[in-house]
Amino acid sequence: MYSVGIDLGTSFAAAAVGQAGTLEMVRLSGQATVTPSVAYLDDKAGLLTGEAADRLGLADPARVAREFKRRLGDPTPMILGGSPYSPAALMAAQLRSILDTVIEDRDAPPDHVVLTHPAVWGAYRQEHFAAISHLAGLPQPGSDTAGPTVVTTTEPVAAATYYCSTHPLPPAGLLAVYDLGGGTFDSAVVRNGRDGLEIVGNPEGIEWLGGTDFDQAILDQVDRQLGGAVTKLDPTDPGTAPLLAALHRECTLAKEALSTRPQADVTVWLPAGVRHVTVGRDTFEQMITPALDTTVEAFRRTLVLSGITPQDLTAVLLVGGSSQIPWVTRLLRNTLRRPILINTHPKHAVALGAAMLGADAIARRSTRRPGRRTATSTATATTPAATATPTRGRPPSMPPTRRNTGGGHGGRTQPPGGPWRSRRLLVSVIIVAVTLLLVLLFLVAPKLLGAIGAARPGGLTTSGKAAISSAVTTSPSQARAPDVSRITMG
Repeated sequence: MYSVGIDLGTSFAAAAVGQAGTLEMVRLSGQATVTPSVAYLDDKAGLLTGEAADRLGLADPARVAREFKRRLGDPTPMILGGSPYSPAALMAAQLRSILDTVIEDRDAPPDHVVLTHPAVWGAYRQEHFAAISHLAGLPQPGSDTAGPTVVTTTEPVAAATYYCSTHPLPPAGLLAVYDLGGGTFDSAVVRNGRDGLEIVGNPEGIEWLGGTDFDQAILDQVDRQLGGAVTKLDPTDPGTAPLLAALHRECTLAKEALSTRPQADVTVWLPAGVRHVTVGRDTFEQMITPALDTTVEAFRRTLVLSGITPQDLTAVLLVGGSSQIPWVTRLLRNTLRRPILINTHPKHAVALGAAMLGADAIARRSTRRPGRRTATSTATATTPAATATPTRGRPPSMPPTRRNTGGGHGGRTQPPGGPWRSRRLLVSVIIVAVTLLLVLLFLVAPKLLGAIGAARPGGLTTSGKAAISSAVTTSPSQARAPDVSRITMG
């Protein structure tokens, strides 16, 4: 048995396998462990994804779709070769392709699949994300259909899980996650819980900010240096789309090059000829600083809403491809004054952490008694960080096996025993009340009968009246049956 963790990113996707205590990245594109998040409609109406789709899309942009993860939940379809496709369908095609690669490599299907998504996504986006696995041919979460168990978790939790497996947090340590990917920004704080890592407070983030926006910033700079030559291209000209697609790719490569070099060259193919534009690192950093400042503000809100100060943090973990930009590290270090941790490959951390969560779930399930059925989470991974509703300023306290009976963050938890406990208490109260009533009737009834007899013609004798008076004025605890032999009819 093995688990697979899959990170369907905006720009790239990655997958990792967890089996028998080992973790391993899956090669998805030749020798590469990441593959472009690109879909291409071929001549046979089939969807190709990954590296092949990226290459074909450069020559025929009308049949290619990129950054469709950003459009998840948008009712407006994406048009490929004249055919409409929902973003969920394109992500499902990418997921199916990755799973087929994993199964071919392992010669067997996985037992557990863990999919990751941005922590900032709300219920609407998560609902559409949950449908992707079904569109890819996997069992519906919670169904009895044969196949792997499918759960989801957030990208910050998955990345922190992997990092803490090799660098354990101290008992009271707090690890902040700064996740700047291709299309979104997430920030979260995690700490050790009873059964693993758990989120403290509520994650914050920005849904429409990521590396693709930095690519566009470079393209805009190139256009300015060329006097608006890119803007002046005729969009109705069939030759314009391939030129723009090639330029976008050049800008992405330039962004990556600026992480290690002081400047990068961008080649621009124009109808008038080929032009070369040089972009310096200083210029690039000035262009992206306003966007990065907004991520720092969102990060600060995460701390404030969790009741945490930067001094409380053990460290800040950088996740996501765009977090590799050197200016990000310097900005956070100067602002927060806390240690900054950088993974060798931030895209690997998310997939590896997801695979770890799946492997842990398999291990726990294998230790259960045969025949015993337990509930399986249908929306999150099997860790407190993923299953519990986040609380503000304190860790979630709802046990994993207890369901939240309310909606959103305001839901109430059902007390142990539920309505049956209330019914048992009510029955007990009724039994005690009936018992007390019978005792009172037993003590007072004889005297009341005497009083009834006194109401008949002739009444009671003086001794009878005295007995009744005694029965009425005596407290229940002191009452005793009157001496009937002394009560005579007149």
